[in-house]
Amino acid sequence: MKKTCESGKDLIRAFGHSRAKKIQRRLTVLRDADCLEHISHRPPERRHQLSGNRGEEFTVDIEDQWRIIFKPNHDEIPRKEDGGIDIRKVTSILIIDICEDTHQ
Repeated sequence: MKKTCESGKDLIRAFGHSRAKKIQRRLTVLRDADCLEHISHRPPERRHQLSGNRGEEFTVDIEDQWRIIFKPNHDEIPRKEDGGIDIRKVTSILIIDICEDTHQ
């Protein structure tokens, strides 16, 4: 996934020109944010945390049902007192996948 995300040509080959451009925009937002809290939970990014067995993963919207899925990239995930992820302290992420419909 890292190679694909770092190459515009690989993104276009994998997702088509239009979607690749949108993916590149979201990747720029993710890269430029100081912490996870700085990525908007409102559109267009609509950062949100998944649930269930994917509860430590997050997504941002690309278009329609397409999402970038990522998780905190820390030796120990920063936690709040209640055990939830402290998004103010998540300063590094790992892209897991770019896919359609995370609810399947």
